[in-house]
Amino acid sequence: MEIGLLLNSNGRLCSNSEKWREILISNNIAYAIIDPNSYTLLDDLKKCSHLLFQHTQGDTDMLIYEAIFNIAQSIYHIKCFPNFETYWPYENKIKEYYLLKSHNFPVIDSHIFWNYYPAIAFIEKAQFPIVAKLPKGAGSRNVKMEK
Repeated sequence: MEIGLLLNSNGRLCSNSEKWREILISNNIAYAIIDPNSYTLLDDLKKCSHLLFQHTQGDTDMLIYEAIFNIAQSIYHIKCFPNFETYWPYENKIKEYYLLKSHNFPVIDSHIFWNYYPAIAFIEKAQFPIVAKLPKGAGSRNVKMEK
């Protein structure tokens, strides 16, 4: 069996993946580069005992991992890193909030809206200023304070 290193959307290994490859080479551990664009993707994946991927903040990389991860783990029984518990909340403020709140971590009082009308009803009664965040965004992107 081989350790699979999944390429990103640019057809490259990210920096951590390059380090993993160096470790595998120096320890004489067989590995395979898994190309998500390859027609033989599933056959290549079946040969792996583990799958490693450094996903970035890019939506395409997230979609690649989501598309391949469940098949790798649930159908082919490949050990994946990141695993579901690590991957699931990544880059999603709503998931992160639910995860922290479910474990009783202190979090700022938050309101999550899944449709328009409850959001409008909240805004009509809210005390301003409020901070609004989209589920995704780093470095203050997609965050706005309304006065």
